[in-house]
Amino acid sequence: MKYLRERGIYLAPNGESFVASRERTTTADGKPIRSRLGRLSYFLFGRYEWAFHGQPDYEVATSGSLVGLKQVSNFRPDQLIDTGATAGAH
Repeated sequence: MKYLRERGIYLAPNGESFVASRERTTTADGKPIRSRLGRLSYFLFGRYEWAFHGQPDYEVATSGSLVGLKQVSNFRPDQLIDTGATAGAH
């Protein structure tokens, strides 16, 4: 599996931008963010969801598989391009 940086900003092949995180565990309203795959590697948050503490769009398993939490995934984790930028921690 491709290594993802905590709070690293990644670009998907379709042009969408995501923030990778395994440390964020709750949403803005205090609801827990739970792994659906059991042993979690990272969640991928859309930039808006990251900024406003929303739910993640995808979950990336340690095996490298990708699960769409809001929509069907149309890319693989190894296709993500690291932009070199890091999202704010807030």
